[in-house]
Amino acid sequence: MQNLFYNPKGNYYVCPMGQYLFFIREEKRKSDAGYISQVSIYRAAKCLGCPVRGLCNKAMGNRQIEVNHTLNRYKEKIRYMLNSEEWIFHRKKRPVEPEAVFADIKEAGKFRRFRLRGINGVGIEFGLKAIAHNIKKIAACRGKYGFGWDNLQKVISNYAKNPFLKHEGSLRVA
Repeated sequence: MQNLFYNPKGNYYVCPMGQYLFFIREEKRKSDAGYISQVSIYRAAKCLGCPVRGLCNKAMGNRQIEVNHTLNRYKEKIRYMLNSEEWIFHRKKRPVEPEAVFADIKEAGKFRRFRLRGINGVGIEFGLKAIAHNIKKIAACRGKYGFGWDNLQKVISNYAKNPFLKHEGSLRVA
């Protein structure tokens, strides 16, 4: 479908040879995960005699494609967001910030697998690991700045300045 042009006003696709693929019908599909999606089906009128038919269509009849327009809109939105200045900035910082945290939890914490089962158990166990990691970071900062109340305020304010650790104005588990 990458080499097909879509005309949203006329609701049809055009192949590289200029052949129109017209809208035939819509169908609902259910994925293995239970997600219901709406698929539009388009079919060309006359693929017989096309010089690139063997590259484009292996079926005996005319070419038919199935398109999920909702999924395509989501993909376009994500593509736009990932190429925006803000997301490029955050992607560049990703290898430095969160990846180091997970590596530290795995290697230094010798954390290889979850012992509790289920999504709630995993959430509790990982939350405890993240809390332990954050306490270790705060202890390291307090060792650097000292142990007084004013120094603790410095530690917390330095910790809170990191944009990857902020979540709606409060500290978040790293």
